[in-house]
Amino acid sequence: MAKRFTDNEKWKKRFFKALPMEYKLLWVYILDDCNHAGVWDVDLEVAELRIGHFNFNKDEVIDIFSEHIVVIKEYKWFIPDFIVFQYGKLNPTSRVHQSVIQILEKYNIYTAAKELEYIEVK
Repeated sequence: MAKRFTDNEKWKKRFFKALPMEYKLLWVYILDDCNHAGVWDVDLEVAELRIGHFNFNKDEVIDIFSEHIVVIKEYKWFIPDFIVFQYGKLNPTSRVHQSVIQILEKYNIYTAAKELEYIEVK
């Protein structure tokens, strides 16, 4: 079981406040279900069952979350702010961070993360 920080300020953020209830639940679910690098294996059917039998349309979800996710592949999404919130800047010499960096490299998003200054450049 992975333990992670949760942002108790999310309820005050414009993006989150504006979401309909079912999308608030979906957003929290995605943050809880993604891996430790912020990559989510998209499975809206399971999400629907776990959070209350809502019916989500993938294109609509992508549109609503467009400023907060990066679609890597059809069924893989990356949440960039996840890294910043969980780790701050990634340090390539940290063993935990190395694992995250390997995942980012695997999905060809490492360079983008560096450009967003999510990774310390030494």
